[in-house]
Amino acid sequence: MIENYFKVAFRNLWKNKGFSFINIFGLALGIACSLLIFIFVTDELSYDGFHKDADNVYRVVKDFVNDDGSKIPDATTPGALAPAMQKELPEVVSITRVRPNWGRSYLLKYKDKKITDEKLYGVDSSFFEVFTFPFVRGDAKNAFREVNSIVLTESAAKKFFANEDALGKTVNVDAHGDMMVSGVMKDVPENAHFHFNYLVSFRKQPGNSDIDNNWQGYNDYTYVKTRPGTNRAGFVQKIQDLYERNVEEKISIFYVQPLKDIHLASNLKWELEPNGDKQYVYIFTIIGIFIILIAAINYINLATAKAS
Repeated sequence: MIENYFKVAFRNLWKNKGFSFINIFGLALGIACSLLIFIFVTDELSYDGFHKDADNVYRVVKDFVNDDGSKIPDATTPGALAPAMQKELPEVVSITRVRPNWGRSYLLKYKDKKITDEKLYGVDSSFFEVFTFPFVRGDAKNAFREVNSIVLTESAAKKFFANEDALGKTVNVDAHGDMMVSGVMKDVPENAHFHFNYLVSFRKQPGNSDIDNNWQGYNDYTYVKTRPGTNRAGFVQKIQDLYERNVEEKISIFYVQPLKDIHLASNLKWELEPNGDKQYVYIFTIIGIFIILIAAINYINLATAKAS
């Protein structure tokens, strides 16, 4: 029975080749366009969701308060904030600072090979407790056990070492000196709100000897993993109180952003990378739904008109 239905349908399609092609092509084109739009929307909504316990990870940010009372939303934090939070706030499971290159290029050398790269970031030893990046060589837990350690992405390791095993090799980084490769991790996914090729110990970076006591220099980004069920409003108030206990001039109002919201809901000064726009996601979603509806209605109308 079903076989006969297919035979009849095929004969009708073949009999009306031109009409069938136009009708099916229009529907297929509409479906294809909608699928492409929905792939884009899904990707935009997936940013940073690959990290373990991503729902409990936040970025600490601030409003910088000017003399006239106006506020400038800003993504940077003082270097002393993270260690103080770790010590005094029980909601903190783990916390890490991230120090970008701030426009500087680094010269990295291995034997006769030299590479210049901007994507070298300084991080705390707890970085991989907050962020989940799979390792292909080495162990995330011990990646920064030694202060002169450097972690490379898979692509960076191939540039330097080709088919050699990078683990344990020594790389010279200007201003940092000789550093030992303690791990090779998979490349940072595209759907992450910041990307890097190399990670070094935060304490190895020049000028960071007294960073744990520096409440004035806003050069770092602070990411914190909190205990499940943490009250966000209460946690934010504790951060603000902690800050105000340690400074005389209170020029910042702190708050936190959920990690998964940063890409689409954050447009602060000094973002690590340009973010997306939630409005575009809404617009493209509506367009995708509209296209598939129009394509389906058009297909039904043409088929009905032909049948009559």
